[in-house]
Amino acid sequence: MINLAESAVLANEIANTPEILPSVSWTGEAIDLQPSFDEGSCFIIENGTDGCYVLVENSVSTYVIHTLFKRGTPSSVVIDTAREGMWISFVELDAVELTSSACETNPAAYRLMRKNGMRPLFDSPSKFAKGKKQRYCGITIDDYIINNPFFQEVGAEFHNLVEETTDHEDDAVHDRYVGAAISMIRCGNADKAETVYNKWALMAGYAPITFNEEENTVEAGYMTIHLSDDLQTIGGISCQ
Repeated sequence: MINLAESAVLANEIANTPEILPSVSWTGEAIDLQPSFDEGSCFIIENGTDGCYVLVENSVSTYVIHTLFKRGTPSSVVIDTAREGMWISFVELDAVELTSSACETNPAAYRLMRKNGMRPLFDSPSKFAKGKKQRYCGITIDDYIINNPFFQEVGAEFHNLVEETTDHEDDAVHDRYVGAAISMIRCGNADKAETVYNKWALMAGYAPITFNEEENTVEAGYMTIHLSDDLQTIGGISCQ
C-alpha cells in the first residue's frame, strides 16, 4: 500500500545499507532523514516495506526527489510508487516543482525520471562517480497538469454538468486545470487549488475561483458551486 510515512525509519534503514549508501551519500556519512521529517521539510511516500519516494525541500514548495528501494524490488513497484508519489506531491501536498538526478552509471534511474514526465535540465560532474556525469531533470505542477489525462476527464465531466451555464468554447487545457483544482479540493487542499488554478486562469482569461470553507462552496465568476460536506461531489450550482 502506498501512503505517506509516519517516520523516516524505513527510509533511513534502506539508505544506510552498505550497497545503497554510496549512491546516496557522496561523503560516505550515514543518512538521517528524521530531523528533516520532524520539521516538515521532508515527506516520505512508502510502498509497504519495499521502499519509498523521498521529497526533500530545497526551496518554498520545491522538492528534490530521492528513490530508496531494497535490492530486488520489482521495477513495477518502483514505477507505481513514483507515479503515485507524483500525484501525492502535486495534489495532496504543497509541491509546485520537483527535481531529481541520476548518475549516468544508473540509466534505470534516469529512465524512471523521464517516464514520470520529468524533462532534462542539465548535466554536471557527478559527486558519486569520478569522471561521470550527473543528469538532472525536473517537472513543474503546470507540466503535470497539462500532461495528465485524468484531470481532463474530471474537468470535462464538470463542464458537461454546467454546460448550459457556460458560454466559452471547449478548451482541453481549461478542463485539465479545472480537473486539477477539483482533485485538490477533494483531497482537502483547497488553498492550493485556488492558487494553482487562479494563476493559470488569470493568464488564460478565465475567472478566478474562491473557496468558502464555511459554506463548502466555490465561487467561479457568475457561478456558485455547492459541494457535499465531504467535498467529494457537487450538490448543486447556482448562477447570479
